[in-house]
Amino acid sequence: MKIRIDRRTKTKKQAGFSMMQLLITLGVVSVVSGLAFMGIAAAKQRIRLTNSSRLLASYVEKARVDSVRRHPLNAAEMAGVEVLNGTTYRVRMDFDGNGTVETRDINLDDGVIFATDPIALVFDWRGRLVDLPLTEIKVSIAMQWGDDPNDQRVVDVTRSGDVTIDSDVYLDDVPNVNVNVGGLTGIDSGSTV
Repeated sequence: MKIRIDRRTKTKKQAGFSMMQLLITLGVVSVVSGLAFMGIAAAKQRIRLTNSSRLLASYVEKARVDSVRRHPLNAAEMAGVEVLNGTTYRVRMDFDGNGTVETRDINLDDGVIFATDPIALVFDWRGRLVDLPLTEIKVSIAMQWGDDPNDQRVVDVTRSGDVTIDSDVYLDDVPNVNVNVGGLTGIDSGSTV
């Protein structure tokens, strides 16, 4: 007895994906991959910008601490940080702790630039900024990724030497507030509260 195999049933049992199903699947995979790639690239940019701002802030703080530690009295011995151009800054301090001031030039991460004009920050023996106009309460150094002014990180240094990143800086002095004493004795109505 011979068994007859029908070719039509054989091909139906071995049927795979149609060309349309394959094209739709490839299209969905390519769109999702493209979105993931763009998200990863944007995250890398933000990470580079954040790393550069944190490194600058740490060098500013180290320079401040170095000036406090060594107690320099003349400007040539004071530690500080100077923005040289759009991608480089110079750090002046005692890096190895031997009492000698050295300089190192630091480059920002690729694609990160300074969005502010070049500036020099110098710290005295008390850790305060030198040569800051009396009208200024802080110095801001802005960095950005490429040409996008909305993607910035700002390193702020107050007159007293406090260093912050992307933070609000409040005045150190207390405003004069007049208080209605309401019959209480011993309180001057013009005193600061």
